[in-house]
Amino acid sequence: MKHTTIRSAVLTAACCAAIGACHDATPTDALSLIGTPQASLVTNITVSDLGFEVTLVPFFGGLGINANGDVAAALLDAQFRSRAVLRAADGNLIDLGTLGGSQAAANDVNDLGQVVGWSYTSDNPVSHAFRWTVGTGMQDLGTLPGGHFSYASAINNLGQVVGFSDGPGNDHAFLWTAERGMQDLGTLGGPFSEALDINDLGQVVGSSTLSNSTTRAFLWTPSTGMHDLGGLVSAGYSEALGLNNLGHVVGRAGTQTADHAFLWRPESGMVDLGPSSGCSSDADAFAINDFDQVVGRLTIVSKVLAACEAFVWTAEGGMVDLGGLGGSFPEARTINNVGQVVGASDNPTNTQFRATLWTVQFTPPTPVEQILRVETELQNAVSVGALSDGQADGLRAKLEAATQQFNKDNLGSAINLIQAFIRQVQSYTNAGIVSAPAGQSLIDAAQSAINELMS
Repeated sequence: MKHTTIRSAVLTAACCAAIGACHDATPTDALSLIGTPQASLVTNITVSDLGFEVTLVPFFGGLGINANGDVAAALLDAQFRSRAVLRAADGNLIDLGTLGGSQAAANDVNDLGQVVGWSYTSDNPVSHAFRWTVGTGMQDLGTLPGGHFSYASAINNLGQVVGFSDGPGNDHAFLWTAERGMQDLGTLGGPFSEALDINDLGQVVGSSTLSNSTTRAFLWTPSTGMHDLGGLVSAGYSEALGLNNLGHVVGRAGTQTADHAFLWRPESGMVDLGPSSGCSSDADAFAINDFDQVVGRLTIVSKVLAACEAFVWTAEGGMVDLGGLGGSFPEARTINNVGQVVGASDNPTNTQFRATLWTVQFTPPTPVEQILRVETELQNAVSVGALSDGQADGLRAKLEAATQQFNKDNLGSAINLIQAFIRQVQSYTNAGIVSAPAGQSLIDAAQSAINELMS
């Protein structure tokens, strides 16, 4: 991912005052545009040092977390070399090795424990994208035709990988699959593109230049190709950095005064998440989970520049400071569906950038909000062609009937209807109509609604 980490010796009073100003805005304006919230208020935050130093230099290292709490990272060793590592949820640290070169970095891990990133090859310092599994070790994914280097950003639960590679011209976004190898996703009319995230329906996000050289966020699907998501201002630039299984996209976009975090949804377009109007600060939204909980970094701009805050954003609560490990420059990079956030934070002396885990607790969504989440994910499956309108209509009818029964306090009937929904999705999955990861995501969301009804 493209980003800049700004270093300073101390957190200044001016910076702290700026943080307060940037939090003056309430989430009401964004909420009125976004609709019914699927994420709620933060109730508790715990912060943990994962035990190693990391590098987040642009195009050098990233961080990823899966549903099990396993973390992919770029560990910085005693010789200041980047090592691709997988930290299991139990704390076990696995060095993934290299493709023959001296350095590597892990950027993402899926729920199957498959890891992607980049590694120098024996032709140091040429880097190639890799996919690592327990059974096969580190696999070189190659490059686009005519290219020399490649970089893997993310992997979904189907094992599909996205990133970017050079070719005869500029860098282009790619999609890699075991069946087809590396596929060039093209551009929005300009010479450059990069892919930074992929969900379980195969939707891809990133950024690309237009024919006039403006950089814009894109959403790519197998059926429609690359779509320009626009900007927060006319002719402004934007970059998409993450998306969830509902097809909701987050990133950063330029305004008249600064870069702001954004959330894009098909029904509302691009919505400004902050910082607040008049605040001289930048914000990046790096990731979003299936409850529309967003994490990122707020960069304060004052007399002294400092990356001052890791944040989590929800529709009800707006931006909330996650804290850090005592230093001045924390940033939150990714979040899973149980509220585990991974990022990095400097220590109190600002001498090390440490891998950091925040465990965030939220007020739970209501059963109706859970059902709305399932309906949204279902509609996204239709939009990418994973389900036909007719198949989705039958499933949607069960969810709507469940909501009606819940509103009548017939909890047993509501639960039975959602269980029928789950059985129907299972039958579509077994028949190969829906991919196993996409089907499981729908089932998990429906089961969460049942759990809320029974609580």
